[in-house]
Amino acid sequence: MDGTVTHPYTSATRTKRGQCMQFLASVLLLVVAFTSGPTSGWQGVSLHAAAADDWPTLAHDAQRTGGGASVAGGPYAIRWGWNTTQGPNTLRIGGNVQPVVANGRIFVGTLDGRLAAIAADTGADLWHAQTGGAILGTAAIAGDTIFVGSQDGLIHAYNVATGAEQWTYATNGGIWAAPLVVDDIVTVGSRDGLFYALDAKSGAIRWSFASGAPITMSAAYSERQHLVYIGAENSQVFALDLHSGALRWQKQLAGQGFRAGWPVVADDAGLVVFRTMPAYYFGDLWAGSEGHFLDSLQGKSIADEQAAIRQYLDEHPDHQTFHALNTATGERAFTAPVLYVGGDNLPPAPPVLSTDGTLLVLYSTRQNYRVRAGETWEARWSADFGTMDLRDGAIAPVPLSNDDHGRIEGVWPFRLITDEGGVITRAGTRLIQSEFEAAGGVDLATGATFHLGIEYRNVQTPRYPSGGVTVYSSPPQFSRFPPDDAHFYLGAGVANSPVVSAGGFLFWRLSGGAVIAIGGTS
Repeated sequence: MDGTVTHPYTSATRTKRGQCMQFLASVLLLVVAFTSGPTSGWQGVSLHAAAADDWPTLAHDAQRTGGGASVAGGPYAIRWGWNTTQGPNTLRIGGNVQPVVANGRIFVGTLDGRLAAIAADTGADLWHAQTGGAILGTAAIAGDTIFVGSQDGLIHAYNVATGAEQWTYATNGGIWAAPLVVDDIVTVGSRDGLFYALDAKSGAIRWSFASGAPITMSAAYSERQHLVYIGAENSQVFALDLHSGALRWQKQLAGQGFRAGWPVVADDAGLVVFRTMPAYYFGDLWAGSEGHFLDSLQGKSIADEQAAIRQYLDEHPDHQTFHALNTATGERAFTAPVLYVGGDNLPPAPPVLSTDGTLLVLYSTRQNYRVRAGETWEARWSADFGTMDLRDGAIAPVPLSNDDHGRIEGVWPFRLITDEGGVITRAGTRLIQSEFEAAGGVDLATGATFHLGIEYRNVQTPRYPSGGVTVYSSPPQFSRFPPDDAHFYLGAGVANSPVVSAGGFLFWRLSGGAVIAIGGTS
């Protein structure tokens, strides 16, 4: 390399120090920060977090475990909201972008190509850096540098404190994936089909790997194997040596690619899990031409139901969307009794690693929490929380220990459904599910459920319990914010960007482009 890179669309020559890309310092745009005193009952905990409490990359860490710092219990209140005013200059955020948090700053990319730095304690804008294309993926923070890919085909590196550009590197396609930073090496895939490894300090190329298809999936890393795991849109997965790029193994999976998903590495179990888009219409499994498969499981024991699902997937391997592979060899560890849960052309929810070494999953079961509470529901309402034993893939439902089988004030505090998108995250022992309409979950230590937030379409007929925050889908229905009861538009939830837990608080992305900070009071 000669120290220059060529922009793949304009053929303009750029130095790796990015002389043509100037950051916008201290731009204050479209931000509403609630800076008056805390609401009644607020604990006053500082949002500035120690490094151990940060969320510096997609799904928290290089293994993409999805587990962050603990958060206080509810009832929950909004501390501040960012980008909450609707208008022609409102910043829009891609559906797959997850905020990242480190050293008291939050970073999020926008569809107009800005990387925004936000004060974690107030929601105030700190700086914006402008890229040349939409930012569709999550950024990654390592030390004093933040890395992000853009649809301009460039990988950008900025100083986290000032937004000053450190370097850029040009690929030959737009970048949808989140960077992965390990051992001063930045790796990321491009839609040009190449997977790149760059020196984190200089941006110099270390190696690249040709996958044979566009790469939109983010990569994950095994500390034990020193391997990076990637998936390309030909549904092939690859294990590459982090330092040399040498191919350790590759495997063809069933499905229609990975879109903007990510693998999850369970190093202690020696497994990496990939989720693929379904190759066939998944509704056939519960309401279609194959005989209402899920309905046929009604009344079976949990063990018999899972045996039937495994048998079905073994007989129809092209219906598999959950792939548990050995990290060292790529061999399939077991057939997981997991059917596709999702919809709206969204990738299935990646699992989350629990503190006890099990895997937390969203899955379909006719013995779900509603049935266990004595309710009768059609198969499309059969989604549930489960813990997967990584020795054999067996799933145990997460027990709900509330007096009313997990219901609060007579209603369910979350919304699990088989044919709509939704994702999970972990904040300490709290498992949180979020989707278009609501966010809530269960404390894995106690089984107590909780309500985090709701998007009301009709304020006269609320369908969720108290104790959570409230956002709305469209004007003129606006939410009431503490501490001053001002009214702002936020939008509904986002089905494919998990809630972030950092510094004892939760940060929730909303469809209107807003980011809100949520804190508990107990």
